[in-house]
Amino acid sequence: MSRAFLGVQKLCTVLSFTIYGACSELPDSKLLDSNIVGGRTVAQGEKVARSIVGIKLTDPSSGLTGTCTGSLIDKDFVLTAAHCLEGGNLEVSLHFGNDIRQAGESPLSTVSTVIHEEYEPNSEDEKLTHDIGLVHFKGKLPIGYAPATFLPANRILKNASPVTLAGYGVSNGFFGTGSGILRVVKVSILDSEFSEKEVELDQSAGRGACNGDSGGPAYVESGSKLYLWGITSRGANGCVRSSVYTNAVKYMTWIKAQKIQLRAAAALETE
Repeated sequence: MSRAFLGVQKLCTVLSFTIYGACSELPDSKLLDSNIVGGRTVAQGEKVARSIVGIKLTDPSSGLTGTCTGSLIDKDFVLTAAHCLEGGNLEVSLHFGNDIRQAGESPLSTVSTVIHEEYEPNSEDEKLTHDIGLVHFKGKLPIGYAPATFLPANRILKNASPVTLAGYGVSNGFFGTGSGILRVVKVSILDSEFSEKEVELDQSAGRGACNGDSGGPAYVESGSKLYLWGITSRGANGCVRSSVYTNAVKYMTWIKAQKIQLRAAAALETE
């Protein structure tokens, strides 16, 4: 299966992105076009938006910028994809609101970032890529925002079960336009055991994640509550056939350990 990471990556040039398997350079000083395809725009105040964050990435040497999506998982941590954070000296800022193209809440200050030590860049032969990362930040969350609730470890994801995806990526996968607006869409699980820690979702109906949704959440809905379980990693055939999500529930030990280490490191720097 030919796969493309759904956001910013370093496979071709500094801050490039993939559409239908081909690499393109970002236009100078422009936001990367990317969003949920076939979904709907999230209204102001909707519960699904309370833990979703826009991640803007800037290469200070060139001024090129890109977008990913993340999930608040604590008062000072955002969960996202490793491929959004790789690349060394990128400046990372967190933005809140349903339309991050508009001036709104001031971005929170990023303290540090970390990606999984076993992360592997995109490979057609590789399934388990460990595409997971964390952003440690400081500052007060905007009113109405709160950390997501993880899916309990004993809840099993099953084939054909519905899941909810969200992100700031493109709304038009063919033209690669419409990024910066938060959208949601419902799809179903195609293969719950795509790999030991990854799940494949069915996007054959023309709905799902696309460029810029990288790092964004996948939820299971139970009653009136949304439970976070996934991180947008990569897609097949230009977002048309399927997408692959990192099962973050399988990484809870890693997440907890990294939070402890990053907080300790930040505390030492302020002494």
